[in-house]
Amino acid sequence: MNAAAWALNALNVSILNITIVLVVVFVKMDLLCILNSSPLRPRTPLPPPLPRPPICREKAPDLTRDQRRDIRLLREIGWKYRDIHAFTRATTNQIRTAVGKATPRKKTGRPPLLSQAQIDELVDFDCASAKNRRMTYTQLAEALDFGVKRDAIRTALTREGFHRRLAMRKPPISPTNQKLRYE
Repeated sequence: MNAAAWALNALNVSILNITIVLVVVFVKMDLLCILNSSPLRPRTPLPPPLPRPPICREKAPDLTRDQRRDIRLLREIGWKYRDIHAFTRATTNQIRTAVGKATPRKKTGRPPLLSQAQIDELVDFDCASAKNRRMTYTQLAEALDFGVKRDAIRTALTREGFHRRLAMRKPPISPTNQKLRYE
């Protein structure tokens, strides 16, 4: 083997080694980019945390017979659920129920003893003063005289988002703390 062939062979081997090293480096760089820890690719900021859902979700208002009819008609002419939702503001479950069932059923369960006007009066009375706010359910039933007992008052107020709990008194403050507070 002459010197030129030997030099060419050595050059090919060194080019092959450089190529392998470059491939390994680029593979490592790609892995680092995938993991978002490479200085070559800017790190994407994390999205803001989602707000916590409310403790109790409000029930969507019931659909009327005409709204159900309209939803069924829109679905029959080829609208998708999301288009119907955008147009009518009905929930997906309401749309699915309206499309699947021909006639709505009567509401099940015992009807409330208090009318909506009485519930509004009860809430207004309850919010009128701190004394009214601290009344027990039995005292509220006696004060308003709707002809119902404490359970109906409790159910109505709970449905409106009110809760009763014991009102605790603040402990007395020591004389030294009183002086510090005024200074």
